Amino acid sequence: MDLTYEQSPNRAVHIPELLDHIFEHVRESGPYNYTGWPSKQDLFACSLTCRAWRESTFRHRFRKLTLYIPTDGETYHSANLPIQEFVHGELFSRAKDLVRTLVLHYGNPDGFTVSRYNFVDFVPLFPQLQILHLRAVLKLRLAPEASPFPSIAVPHLAIFDNFGDQSVGSSPRAICNVLQCFTTIGELRLHGLHGLHQDQTQIVNAQELQTLALPRVASVVVISAPNPLFAVIIQRLSDVSQLKTLNLLSLRRQSLHAGFHMARSLSVPPLHLQYSITIDKYNALMNGLYDLRGIPGIRRLTIAVELHSTYDPDDADAKDNAHYVCIDNCAALEYAMTLLSPACRLEHIEVIFTPSGHEPRVPTHADMLEAIAVADEALSICDSMMAGLVRGNRLRAVSVRMCLGRPWMRSLDYKPFMERDSVLRHHFPALDTLGVLDI
Repeated sequence: MDLTYEQSPNRAVHIPELLDHIFEHVRESGPYNYTGWPSKQDLFACSLTCRAWRESTFRHRFRKLTLYIPTDGETYHSANLPIQEFVHGELFSRAKDLVRTLVLHYGNPDGFTVSRYNFVDFVPLFPQLQILHLRAVLKLRLAPEASPFPSIAVPHLAIFDNFGDQSVGSSPRAICNVLQCFTTIGELRLHGLHGLHQDQTQIVNAQELQTLALPRVASVVVISAPNPLFAVIIQRLSDVSQLKTLNLLSLRRQSLHAGFHMARSLSVPPLHLQYSITIDKYNALMNGLYDLRGIPGIRRLTIAVELHSTYDPDDADAKDNAHYVCIDNCAALEYAMTLLSPACRLEHIEVIFTPSGHEPRVPTHADMLEAIAVADEALSICDSMMAGLVRGNRLRAVSVRMCLGRPWMRSLDYKPFMERDSVLRHHFPALDTLGVLDI
């Protein structure tokens, strides 16, 4: 007998599929290890229950795989399995078709590394690979016997590199060589490339990046401060690619101006602009938003500002001296709307509501909202705002953002939000998405 449970009148979910959803949640919700990735110890515990659970958890244990790339002369510890032992092991034959996300982490994070293992050697080993994370790859100096960089077919590429001034000289050429491999990627994430000077970037622009061609890139996510090299890369992608979405995720208030300036300077502006920033002064937020002016063509706008300050609008000193409570983002939305170019025909607005110590106001442009998200700690003060949004009959998605902050501090208590399911669906008949954004 095939056991099922009824999720809706039109769809029955099978037990194996239900287990998949459960283990997906277990895999993504932690606990988090020292590298910032979810630990798999809970999945291993589940795998000991029975054979059915063991088979199901196996798929999730290898959905995201991190490989530690050994460098020449490096000694191994039992926890760091050398690559050559892993790829030829019996386990690999079962796991290779399950891997969707591959993280390649090169050793020696404090300086340049020398390795005979090229990152492109591992990608063909995983036929179902969708996302490739490269960590510290731009500090990699390949040994002479390493294979060259061929073209790699993978939909999404993320480059995570935090390196200092000692690597400035080689980084532009390195990133160009790496990007040239990925001619089929649709999304590019750039994280933490610091230390480049304007004069060096101009040289790279003339000699290297004019040949950069990634025709399928539709989305670029910039994490941390956008430096001059970012601007050159994104400008090049805007010229030769189908760039539609520019997502600016920042932890630095100085980078808000740089990000908007970069968006405004693109020859083909993005249709969807997202920005998310943690900022500590009210004046800095308003000054940063002022740079939204003059960006043409935006159709979708996502606002997620976490302003860590309390303030009295009539008290100038309070704006600069108070600490650590977020304001209502309706103010940011309304101010942003006054700054947008008349050429921006907005079709979709999404706002992240964060706790402010008072009930959020209904946005002036509520009738244009299609998606809202509410910080988990602000749920208790958002009921009246939700009721006030009934007139926004275009609303199709409501989400809760759980635990703003470090991964290991995330809350797992979704119950208060899910209890609002029936209330939300009563208020918003067009609602088709109710979810949790675990950030």
